[in-house]
Amino acid sequence: MDATCVFYRTFKMNCPVHITASVDRDCEKLLVLDVNLDHNHDTNAFIAATYPENRHLGTTERRVCATLLDLGVSVSRVRSLLKDSSGKPLTPRDIHNQRVVSDKAATNGLSDMQLLVAAVDDMLQNDPGSEAVYAVNNNEELRLLFWQTSEMTQVYDKFPEVLFIDSTYCVNSVRMPLYCLCIQDGYGHGRVCGYALVADETFQSVYT
Repeated sequence: MDATCVFYRTFKMNCPVHITASVDRDCEKLLVLDVNLDHNHDTNAFIAATYPENRHLGTTERRVCATLLDLGVSVSRVRSLLKDSSGKPLTPRDIHNQRVVSDKAATNGLSDMQLLVAAVDDMLQNDPGSEAVYAVNNNEELRLLFWQTSEMTQVYDKFPEVLFIDSTYCVNSVRMPLYCLCIQDGYGHGRVCGYALVADETFQSVYT
């Protein structure tokens, strides 16, 4: 059975009654310690200010945030500047979320895989010595994508003795591990000689 994860936002309203009680073992009775007929959580101005609707960035604030992030300003610094100018209790997550929104707008809504395919296609057209290899399963689903620029090929041809392979996770929306292939040059420095996306880490996928 397929499971579907639903993502949604909600602002909780109409909080149920909250009653705090304790057992008095001596009297063998249940003692009511506190009754709140309005909310089942603390209510004060400080907590209310941290609600998402009160941390929402306006159009001008979003534009300033995107510009600062594009300039390489750190998330903590951007948060501090916007917090001081707007008075909103912004969190680092708010700034990270804005970065995601800006990145999506800059890519015209294309997915990670679509951007990668476009970049590989551009590499093949403009770099004569580059190459790319892909493999699909019986359902025409991508299982492997390997790409290598002409410079990477030349680096590997010069120092083919030892090949280092490392994988990185959570770097794309399709959750395919990214493999980085490296060699060590004559100066003892690591040099990238290829990249590969694989669907899983089974022997068949890695060996391919």
